[in-house]
Amino acid sequence: MKNPGENIARVCPFTIAVDTREQAPFRFTGLRAGSGQNAGVIAVAVERKHLPTGDYSIVGYENRIAVERKSKADLFMSVGAERNRFQREIERLNEFEFGAVVIEADFATLLHVPPFRTKMRPEAVEATILSWSTRYPKVHWFPCTHRQHAEWVTFRLLDFWWRHFVVEAEN
Repeated sequence: MKNPGENIARVCPFTIAVDTREQAPFRFTGLRAGSGQNAGVIAVAVERKHLPTGDYSIVGYENRIAVERKSKADLFMSVGAERNRFQREIERLNEFEFGAVVIEADFATLLHVPPFRTKMRPEAVEATILSWSTRYPKVHWFPCTHRQHAEWVTFRLLDFWWRHFVVEAEN
């Protein structure tokens, strides 16, 4: 949860559910709060469990919000050889209140530095993302600059959803 000696700015009010099939899961350690929270570390609880859709969610809300994580290589494979399976995943995400795909690479990297040995053209990957963004409007795509950025974006998406749809609903 935290390293000894680290200043805890706040404790996350929810537990992040991480799918048991996630092979390289985010750990959500060392996330730093903003300056308004003394810039300390956010303590985040994580629970590994089977998620029918997505790789990350909030415990107790797994049927309302889900985030799918994709490395660059995984994204190319998912829209190529595993396209039908991945499209079914996107269709399920679209049924949620909020669904997202967080990519561990930005568009420039996807287009100009494709994974080694891929048979997918980068332009086809980009076209799939753009097409599915309009076809499945409740699924939001977040290309990030690197893995650590993708982890932060995933946490912030879950955190903002929690604030807007759980905390505000209670008030």
